[in-house]
Amino acid sequence: MAELLLARGTDPAREATVPGSTGILHAVLWGFTDVVDAIGEHSRAPGNLRVAAALGDLAMIDTAFDADGTLTPAARAVRDYYRPNYGWYPWSPSDSAQEVLDEALILAATHNRIDAMDALRSRGASVDGKVFDTTAMIRAAWKGHLPAVQSLIEAGADLDVRGRHGGHAQGVTALHIAAESNHQQIVDVLLNAGANPTLEDDLYHGTPAGWARNRGHTALAERLQTLA
Repeated sequence: MAELLLARGTDPAREATVPGSTGILHAVLWGFTDVVDAIGEHSRAPGNLRVAAALGDLAMIDTAFDADGTLTPAARAVRDYYRPNYGWYPWSPSDSAQEVLDEALILAATHNRIDAMDALRSRGASVDGKVFDTTAMIRAAWKGHLPAVQSLIEAGADLDVRGRHGGHAQGVTALHIAAESNHQQIVDVLLNAGANPTLEDDLYHGTPAGWARNRGHTALAERLQTLA
């Protein structure tokens, strides 16, 4: 659909009601990697570090930093837009360099851009950084990106950090999200690395087994229940 609209003359740099809310940015936050790639061939507006990370463009990431390693103003610009829909929780971005870096790592993980994740960590992004109350591990688990999950584990990520994922997922771990989505390989990798299957989320007080069961993943739920 994105390719069809672009072929028919849609302006890929057009913003919605919030500065920076271009089509590519919407796809970046939702984790629609194929749409990010399709639009990125035509426009990368607003051209900040968010977009560079989601595209996995190492050259674009490099240009986000001055010679002394400081983030450029362009890399930090127009970050007000972040909510894919009205059901998400309130959050206001800051101009903190650490937050900008951590957000970029979260978005690189959302799109399984391993080289970009490595580059951002080398620039100071925290593997456990939390922005809009979520983490790189939670987002990678949501999208089913096993390589990104493994990369974060190897980098020493805390497997039991709680965060949010949209309006209904409050105080969840990556294991909750992987179980809900029936990403069984990721569930196994997280468990083998030491993730705690007994933790409850903040809203429903459910364990990962309960989240799997709620979505109809009975076999996975039963397997997780034996561990809880």
